Amino acid sequence: MVDRSVPATEEDLAPVARIGSGDWGMAAWDELPGHEVHILKDGRVIRTGYVEAVTVAADALWIAAEGVEARALYEKARGHVALPISRPPVPVVHYAAAAIPAFV
Repeated sequence: MVDRSVPATEEDLAPVARIGSGDWGMAAWDELPGHEVHILKDGRVIRTGYVEAVTVAADALWIAAEGVEARALYEKARGHVALPISRPPVPVVHYAAAAIPAFV
């Protein structure tokens, strides 16, 4: 039985993982630009969108404007949590013709 008198934490809402680990869940904010995230405040999702930019100190991030939602800044110091909901894009690798050995 779940105790509903205790507010949900970020651990309750998603598995803990790092972007590079192969699992998906919580991530360092400096690794989030370009990814879709849920922004949580007090255990509730308050916004979903794509991370447009992150501050150098990775203590705040911008969610891009989409539809009627304006661009918005969210800060860790104000209790915001960012949970990625999209996997990172697959990198495109380009090979130079000289780098590929010729089979004769």
